[in-house]
Amino acid sequence: MGAYMSFTCGKFYTRGGFGLEMGRPGNQEIFVGVKRGRREEDVPLRCLPFFEGAESHDSARFLVEGAAAGVAVGRRIESYPAGRIRRRYGWASDSWSTPDFTFSIFTPFGPISPTDPPLPAILAELTIDNRRGRSTVTGVFAVRFPDGGLRLLDGPGRGFAWRDRLGVSVELWQWGRSNRKSAEGRMINDQLLQFLRWDPAEALLDANPVHLLGNTAGFGFEVPAGLKRVLVLALGCYVEGVVTTGFRGRYAYTRCQSSLEQVLQEQLRRAASDRRRAAQLDATLERARLNRDQKFLIAHATRSYYGNTQLLEVGGEPFWIVNEGEYCMMNTLDLSVDQVFWELDQNPWVVQNLLDRFVRHYSFVDQIKIPRPGARSAARHQAQFGPESEAQPRVLGAPQPMELFELREGGISFCHDMGAHNQFSPPGSSSYELPDIVGCFSHMTSEQLCNWSLMAACYVHHTTDDDWLRRNHHIIAACLQSLLNRGGRAGFCQYDSARCRTGAEITSYDSLDHSLAQA
Repeated sequence: MGAYMSFTCGKFYTRGGFGLEMGRPGNQEIFVGVKRGRREEDVPLRCLPFFEGAESHDSARFLVEGAAAGVAVGRRIESYPAGRIRRRYGWASDSWSTPDFTFSIFTPFGPISPTDPPLPAILAELTIDNRRGRSTVTGVFAVRFPDGGLRLLDGPGRGFAWRDRLGVSVELWQWGRSNRKSAEGRMINDQLLQFLRWDPAEALLDANPVHLLGNTAGFGFEVPAGLKRVLVLALGCYVEGVVTTGFRGRYAYTRCQSSLEQVLQEQLRRAASDRRRAAQLDATLERARLNRDQKFLIAHATRSYYGNTQLLEVGGEPFWIVNEGEYCMMNTLDLSVDQVFWELDQNPWVVQNLLDRFVRHYSFVDQIKIPRPGARSAARHQAQFGPESEAQPRVLGAPQPMELFELREGGISFCHDMGAHNQFSPPGSSSYELPDIVGCFSHMTSEQLCNWSLMAACYVHHTTDDDWLRRNHHIIAACLQSLLNRGGRAGFCQYDSARCRTGAEITSYDSLDHSLAQA
């Protein structure tokens, strides 16, 4: 939450992993699996299908003769067939089970404090229960990165990092037959193998498991018969310094955490509480009177939402941002009005933060275009709307010269967004809207005025924040007058903003027309 980071897996035979400040999943291959036997036994490693399936021959690039001869470097890695995998997808946990192990990711959520920001990390566990087994098995977790920059973490913890921005730290816990009913295990980090090679299967067998030229980092651990072992993983990020332009914003978590290593160690410390919170949230959604598909959609949307959020500090004040999916537009106002119900339920302060930031930085006062008497299309306008309507005549799909209009007072409105890709737009403008366009990328002035007004009404109704209402009474009165100016006798949008120049306003209120139709 608030870190603009995700860890993605689940689409078989493709890549995923860490995604940081980007509008797509990560581009790493993830290896989670077991081999039946001890570490040094030359048997296949079988993993969940979270990788593309090709063996790694990257080390052959360093051997010119070997590469030319097509020498294959790497050990065989198999994947479990879909029929041997069960998935349990809850509101805050995602578990993948095979006959040999369970891999779980925990993403609890809840109230966010601007003064005590959430930790930029995710908890995961690889559980291998071999208490009824007859022979040793070896578990593996590894990530293969397409770009160089991997290193092993310094200090007491076991882990690896990609440069100073992304990392994994682990603990290995053990349960035996004698403590089967006990919730307490014991930490056995000395039983962990840490590796950095090109291929996880190769690394398990090699006398040199660490080679700093490698692009695949991970951990191996043996589980003898009669034991259960759990690899607890903290997956996190840390982005230091100013991360935005226009307004200089820093991630709020950097005020409380000083390094990637500290983030990862803190996540390990919170493992038990995060596990409990995730179970409580899972149970809440499970009790809901919804069908299976609806529950999946809610669980997925919650993750998608929080994975695209940023809690920044700008000028010493909190600044909440929700990035628009693959487009990475910041605080798109026609999406904020959809998210307001969730945000009021979870974190009402972020709605106030958004409303105030739009007023302070991304509001403006415009004029509107009124058709001059006798302008072309008047006959069509009369036939379509009648003589007393003030609806604007327009040749649909074509720009109209400004001389067909006179300009009158419009009023306050708000921009479509605040910028894109961590770049704040200049105050009073958006990354999206352009003049002289009919269709996509034109201005959405009337819609954004409606959206800000609806969000303000929802906020006051939900919170009864009368102080905020008094402070912003003049803004709300200005919004009402602006709505009236744009609505004419019909009571809804009739006139385009002069910001469109020869173009026409569009709207994402799509129920009555194709997407981005004329407002």
